[in-house]
Amino acid sequence: VRKSVLKFQNIFISTLLLFPVIYLLFEYKVFQSNEMVTGDRVATCKIVDDNSNGYCTAFLVSKNGLLITAGHCLDNKNMGDVVFLTFDKMKKEGYSNIPARIVFKPNDVNVDDYAVLQVDKELEIEPLEVAGKIENPDLYNPSVTVIGYPGGKDQVYDAANVVRVYNRSDDSTTFEINEIYRGMSGGPVIDKETKQVIGIVKLKMKNFSLVNRELSEQVGEVVLESVTDQEGISYCEKIQQVFSDPGTSHINW
Repeated sequence: VRKSVLKFQNIFISTLLLFPVIYLLFEYKVFQSNEMVTGDRVATCKIVDDNSNGYCTAFLVSKNGLLITAGHCLDNKNMGDVVFLTFDKMKKEGYSNIPARIVFKPNDVNVDDYAVLQVDKELEIEPLEVAGKIENPDLYNPSVTVIGYPGGKDQVYDAANVVRVYNRSDDSTTFEINEIYRGMSGGPVIDKETKQVIGIVKLKMKNFSLVNRELSEQVGEVVLESVTDQEGISYCEKIQQVFSDPGTSHINW
């Protein structure tokens, strides 16, 4: 009996000592935990590749290293090509000039202006949460935060924006927000109440050509129409269409 008691006592003491030993191992960085860093600014990065079409923004949406950006940001790139990303709000080494492969890009970014990037490096960053189907889209006018890198410079955090029109009659895949800084293409548009991404920054309104979807469907080819400058308006792609696009069905989100 005495031997059994001593054996049990030794096991009990060893178990008690195990916890401070584990703590000290982590404290002195013998072991390092991969704690995920959270924050919408941290999960938003800059596309720094000189061969892409100017400077743009991308944002992390999956723990599998998948990011979303605007398709026109990759005008000079093809599927499988590599761009480079910098998470400048991540205060650790190894988060600058990270290679990312293009795993999806629509054939015509004038119609579907979004793309998906894949980073093979394990990122210690909590991805942004993506919104699902919006209930009552005709009445959906939330306050939003928009993040991006105008001109490839410092990150801009616009937390005073709003959805002007979510359910647009002429193009149901896009929505209007207040004017943003030029060069923020590819950045996330985040509902301030739910903290979920609802869109991708597409463009700041200027004189340009826009796809006339109704006429394009009628004639069976893409028809562009001229759009005049509308001061104070920018367009964003709705995030849900990225995941429902048949072209992204091969992606393991």
